[in-house]
Amino acid sequence: MRILFFGLFCLILSLLACQADKQKEHVNQENSKTSSFLFRMQLLFNETENFMSFPIWFDDSVIRSHRISHLTREIFHISINNADEALDEDLDLREKRDYFFDRNGAIDSLRIVYFFDDRPIGSVKYLYQSEPDKNGFCARFNRVINIPGDFGMVQSEIPFHSFTQLVSGKKHLSFADMENGVKYHYMVNKKYHGPLSVDSVIHPGADDIIFLGTPIKPMKRYSVINKVHERNIHNYVYENDQIKTISREEYPFNIRRTISYDDEGICTGFIDSTFSENIFLTRSKAEFTLNDKKLPMQLLRKKENHENKTSRVSLEKYSYEVYE
Repeated sequence: MRILFFGLFCLILSLLACQADKQKEHVNQENSKTSSFLFRMQLLFNETENFMSFPIWFDDSVIRSHRISHLTREIFHISINNADEALDEDLDLREKRDYFFDRNGAIDSLRIVYFFDDRPIGSVKYLYQSEPDKNGFCARFNRVINIPGDFGMVQSEIPFHSFTQLVSGKKHLSFADMENGVKYHYMVNKKYHGPLSVDSVIHPGADDIIFLGTPIKPMKRYSVINKVHERNIHNYVYENDQIKTISREEYPFNIRRTISYDDEGICTGFIDSTFSENIFLTRSKAEFTLNDKKLPMQLLRKKENHENKTSRVSLEKYSYEVYE
């Protein structure tokens, strides 16, 4: 009888422990809540937004759910320091980007127009002929450039990068810039993220650019001096698959971007801080204004120095068209 009671007692304890573990797991899931955001913040507002062969800057599930067919992004500079007092005449339109999406949420075309004194001075259009592959690479597109040159703008100043694929393997992906021949390597297999492994797999040159991770989710970016010494280092830190910080070293400066989120996991903006030998120099604070659907309507960016004085302000506005 005692053995029977002891067995029942152990069984009850085991059931209670399992229930506690399930409750703890449920709490952890609630605390790590994330939500889809239109912008992939690790790919926008930095150089990779100009990697035109990787048109994966937006979360296609958000595009589909909101039936977005066209996103317009207008980039302004503001001619007065106090952005809160800025009027329409204080907004200086510098650039306009129009992204067009198919019904699956993939970008099928992109048009960029540059402005000077509210007049267009040049444009570039990309027409994608295929959807990105599983790594985000789109091999087939047409590019149409219209740079009259009347305002001093030349084609060599266009900051966009188009790539041709050299290698597509389980260990790594390699691409070459069509304009300058610089090679970009993505070490997609974590087993080969060590410096000696990178050297043995791709034999990078001094001008090559290496990414640890995938084009959609880079973990680190750098170039090599030799097998174990690195330069131009960018580090990406994620939490629950959301990008939290991006830091880069540009000697003698260290620049750190911190991305902020609300309680629902929706991005609310980011702060770029610049340091030199651990001494704070300046920061740029960017804040999104969202509509009731949690879609960005504008991004206001202010740059401040160590005296908290605003030295430069810029603004981006977003508008949408949807499928019927």
